[in-house]
Parts: sequence; structure tokens; C-alpha cells
Amino acid sequence: MITGFIPGSIGETSVIAIGIGALILLWTGIASWRTMGSVFAGGIIMALLFKHLGMTSIEWYEHIILGGFCFGAVFMATDPVTSARTHTGQWIFGFLIGAMALIIRVMNPGYPEG
Repeated sequence: MITGFIPGSIGETSVIAIGIGALILLWTGIASWRTMGSVFAGGIIMALLFKHLGMTSIEWYEHIILGGFCFGAVFMATDPVTSARTHTGQWIFGFLIGAMALIIRVMNPGYPEG
């Protein structure tokens, strides 16, 4: 899942390539590390909660690197036009995106990617 040797949409299967893109966005100042970090925090917290409640058999780290979660956290949540401008807003915005992605992924089997 990390190297991109699994089937899936182009751009979402290689976490290494997404990580390189994240570094470029952070280095150039286009993206906010607060938004990215809080998306991952929200996703990890919800994945741990669902695992504890027995609602999923997938480990928290597999939720994070599986499918489009990393792609959404790095490229979609940090879009300068739609992302929050204030630091507090970036934390809240990112956390809600990560949490909602996992809620939709786990609780709605008809739409597995959230």
C-alpha cells in the first residue's frame, strides 16, 4: 500500500509519492501543516474508536494508508480556496475531515472510500 503496487485510482495508491507532494506543498507554503496533521489526527482517533467498539477489523494505520485518505489529507483538505484561514479553523477543519472520512468509510458499506 505504501509503494503503490496495489490497484486503485492513479495518484492515490503510492503513499511515498503523496508524501513527496506533501513536502513540496509544505516547503512552498501552499499547504498548512495544521490542516494535514489534524486530518490524520481525526482519522486516527476515529479508526481507534471504531476498532475499540468492534465496528471494523482494519487497524488504524491501514485506514490511513489505504485508498484515498492520504491523497485527500494532502491535496484536497489543504486546497487554498476552500481550506480554513485561521490556525484554530485549520485544526477544526482538518480534524472534521479526517473523522468524517472514517465515519463514512466504516459505517456506510455502500460507499467504502468516504
